[in-house]
Amino acid sequence: LDLKLVFAPDHAEALGRSCSVTIEALPDKGSRSEGAEAILHLEFAPLRPIRTTVQALVTHPAGGLWRFLLDLAADAAEPDDTIEIVSAMNKTSTVSFHLTNQFDKPAQFSAIILPEVQTAFVVRPNTGTLAPYGSEGTRLMLDFTPSEYGKNYSAQLIIDTEEMQWIYELKGSFPQYQPPEAQAVEGKVETHISRDVEESLSYYRPQRNYAKINTQAVKKHDRHDAF
Repeated sequence: LDLKLVFAPDHAEALGRSCSVTIEALPDKGSRSEGAEAILHLEFAPLRPIRTTVQALVTHPAGGLWRFLLDLAADAAEPDDTIEIVSAMNKTSTVSFHLTNQFDKPAQFSAIILPEVQTAFVVRPNTGTLAPYGSEGTRLMLDFTPSEYGKNYSAQLIIDTEEMQWIYELKGSFPQYQPPEAQAVEGKVETHISRDVEESLSYYRPQRNYAKINTQAVKKHDRHDAF
């Protein structure tokens, strides 16, 4: 028995790498009424989400042909990594990283941030060519510009090629507030009078003994009453 897979033209290259099938002919049971039996073994290891139909053509040396339709589906994978960016209100912070294709050839890519309605995160460039595997890679930059206090900033960066998909969780936050240390704060108001100032004030201030003055005033008043 011979086996051949026929892929849809728009997924032919990706499926050629991620999909393989083998056929195993079972021993002949010796009954012509039952005919020959075989088992198809399919391996499907996609590198990006895909939904498509594949044809498996099985031919017999005597001239028989069997056609099987295989429905293949792969959902989005878990995020590859998390990127955290810190920035002040209405200020832009930027981080960059390098990414290569999974294979030893360049590949066209597109990058998008979801949800598309958000404006805090921006990816640059959003289209271009990924350098081949083993090279320094293509540089991508992420900008984060928060515009609202008290908001949790999160999004997803999705980078696609024809055969591969990368998913990154994006998290944005504000710098952590650091209160000043008490010993580092110096008072700006002088609360003590210096010795020089105190002496100068004493020099101009009359030194009066109020107890003595009051006693003399009382004695003088008593003498007047005696007369």
